[in-house]
Amino acid sequence: MWRDPRTIATTALLVACTSAASGAVKPGTYCSREELKTSAGDDLGEWAADAEIKRTGSAWTLSFSNGMPDSGQIVETGIVKLRKSPNGEFHFRFTDNWGAKGVGTLKQTRTGINVDIKRLTDASDDWGNNAGRNYGPADLIPAPCKRAH
Repeated sequence: MWRDPRTIATTALLVACTSAASGAVKPGTYCSREELKTSAGDDLGEWAADAEIKRTGSAWTLSFSNGMPDSGQIVETGIVKLRKSPNGEFHFRFTDNWGAKGVGTLKQTRTGINVDIKRLTDASDDWGNNAGRNYGPADLIPAPCKRAH
């Protein structure tokens, strides 16, 4: 039986894309820890980010937080529902623990996940607006987070 090579190539591409998208992000606990320094080279302390991804049937959720060592300010998304796009990325909306509204993306990386959050509105006070420094991308690896000693 003769098969058109274009049909075979298209089918192979669709299978590859579907496999990549369906297995792109794995449920679990993710972590990132990094010792930060000031521009003068002085120790600032440990920056930390934590994420937990859960899947129940076709529903996905994310809980994400990160904190700055110099102020102790933490930004938390709370538990948010994830919307999956055809390319395997997830998108979400949230109101952080400071009252600011934001959006974010979650995607697989070679070593874990990348969570990128963007603030859309101001926080409820100046202290919360200062916590806006915590917004932006964070790369996390699959591991439970433990505080440095």
